[in-house]
Amino acid sequence: MIRMVYKGLIIFVFFLALPIKAQFNKYLSKTTSDVHYTRFNINNISTYIYNNGEADSKPGTNSGLMFPKGTNKYVVYKSGFVWGGKVNDVIRVGGSTYNSGLTPGKILPDGTAENPNNENVRVYRVRSDYKTAELFSEINDGEGTEEEIRLQYELDWNEWPVEDGAPFNDLDKDGIYNPLIDVPGVSGADQTLWFVANDLDSNQSEELYGSLPMGLELQVTVWGYADRNIFDNMIFKKYKLINKGKADIKDMYISIWSDADVGDASNDFVGCDTLLNLVFAYNGNTFDSIYENKPPSVGLSLLKGPKVENDKNLKMTSFHFFNKHGDENYSQPDLGLYSGTLQYYNFMQGRIGNGSVFPVPDVFGGGVTKFPFSGDPINRTGFIEGILTVPQDRRMALGSGPFNMLVGDTQEILFSEIVAQGKDNLNSLQLLKYYVKQIPNNLNNLYEIEKFHIPLVPIPEFSAIEFTNYKEIILSIENNDEIVNFENNGY
Repeated sequence: MIRMVYKGLIIFVFFLALPIKAQFNKYLSKTTSDVHYTRFNINNISTYIYNNGEADSKPGTNSGLMFPKGTNKYVVYKSGFVWGGKVNDVIRVGGSTYNSGLTPGKILPDGTAENPNNENVRVYRVRSDYKTAELFSEINDGEGTEEEIRLQYELDWNEWPVEDGAPFNDLDKDGIYNPLIDVPGVSGADQTLWFVANDLDSNQSEELYGSLPMGLELQVTVWGYADRNIFDNMIFKKYKLINKGKADIKDMYISIWSDADVGDASNDFVGCDTLLNLVFAYNGNTFDSIYENKPPSVGLSLLKGPKVENDKNLKMTSFHFFNKHGDENYSQPDLGLYSGTLQYYNFMQGRIGNGSVFPVPDVFGGGVTKFPFSGDPINRTGFIEGILTVPQDRRMALGSGPFNMLVGDTQEILFSEIVAQGKDNLNSLQLLKYYVKQIPNNLNNLYEIEKFHIPLVPIPEFSAIEFTNYKEIILSIENNDEIVNFENNGY
């Protein structure tokens, strides 16, 4: 038995293990240019972000979103962002899934693409405490020495591409980024990544689903928070689309896509929650060969959809999933072929690959839906997996639309990627939904995130006396007003 005695009181002292922060830049070689990546790893998640729009995939086509960080256990094989619409009444689809239809770099004022091999065309990454932080996470992720990592952070801080659209906190309110005064990145975030890409290269755009370019520039901001309880399990992403082409885009949709492999890739279920604008993957079995009896759940939650008339933001308008095996109408669209464009555009509208409406099986009441598997797996009610389906390797995507993008128009899509690990597969899903409910409607309200901050409690000094005859140890805490009167952020 251990007792801690302080002024006659028995005190329990909890030591909080706080996540550490980190990262460094690497390069991947591709056919026509260098594709640059760096890692997001400021909290419980460590993953890869590429400047051609791909994410969550380790170089060499292996699963890349590790959770928890440092365990070499993974929940996502690859993820991406897709859009589709009509250019002069012809359907086109762009973005990235297993292939990328994008080229790194912005679209220049004359309408041509920036040279993707330029040194400034990279994924930038900053953290506000890079000068003093112990960069354990970056070092453990193999990003280089502490000096190399710190120098890369400093370089990205000084060269932060505000002129291209990267966000910053303008502390002196002069509208100009001054690295000696202002803070780059999302205000209040502990780590921010940013890059820009475009779809102007027809050879590259056709690698995705056989479509010609649409003239879109994509600016991507990725950020996260550390030491903030549930927010340690989230990544936030903003995708800014700008129509810099020569034609309007009509009947447009976006799709947030993920090949989620929760541990073992072959035993997953998927589903959606329309009230939470959430799609999710979870283990169909109670036991997973990687996570054993506690497999996590992973989800994508739409926080701000495309804007339409009257400044209204669309919510999730479809859930589409793809199987690795089985009926071709539920399979991943054809890569590199225009048939894949038509298939994916059908999925984004809430249909199956051939364009037919999605049928609801009679056992679930019949009819049609744009939201398959939208029942409650936890209480086994409604249209869910596991009744007519068996666990397998699945992909999932969240759709929103339609909307139009005229030449010069801009759209901002905001979503979160969340991982939750509970005591079993269904409890992890229940926890995931709880996490999503805690995300504030306005992420700019930093108090709503900061209130989850876990403070660093002062460490007490104490002495110990051991009474071996009685199998007791008495720990006496020294008088410390800082501890007695400790109060920080509600703790």
